[in-house]
Amino acid sequence: HQHGGLPRWLKREVAERVALATKMMSLFIPPFSRGFVDRTTGQVLLKRILIPVTQNPYPQPAVDSACWLNHALGCLEGNFTLLHIGTHHDMPFVNQPLRTGWVWDTQYRDGEVVEQILRWEQENTPRLICMMTRGHDDLLDEIRGNHTERVIRKVRCPVLAIPTS
Repeated sequence: HQHGGLPRWLKREVAERVALATKMMSLFIPPFSRGFVDRTTGQVLLKRILIPVTQNPYPQPAVDSACWLNHALGCLEGNFTLLHIGTHHDMPFVNQPLRTGWVWDTQYRDGEVVEQILRWEQENTPRLICMMTRGHDDLLDEIRGNHTERVIRKVRCPVLAIPTS
């Protein structure tokens, strides 16, 4: 996996810098990733998608992007999981598009955001994580990376990062 902590700060990853600078949707495919295309048949395997949701940044663009990608790649099925770290009382409303073959699930967890996303990914092996990113908020984000960057460095599946602006 990629660098973390001080080594990451001293040797910045190019992909992360480009994604932050361009403020465009970016697909990160980690080394040794499962990916979502079968290497033998070329079939798209995008059935399970994780979408972490929070109040800020508002997650609807991540939901819309996950649906768009699933449809654009010709997938007839999709299991979309909205993962909120917190309770149902503080979860933002998001529109969950209805389509034949699509199933929506909402799960709640307590704890540190990145840790819970990583734990869910290990337990459920999604083919894609689609999440919002807003760049760096403070010095701590500059040093260790924001939530999205820290997830990208540790997961085994692709991450579609959608910037807030």
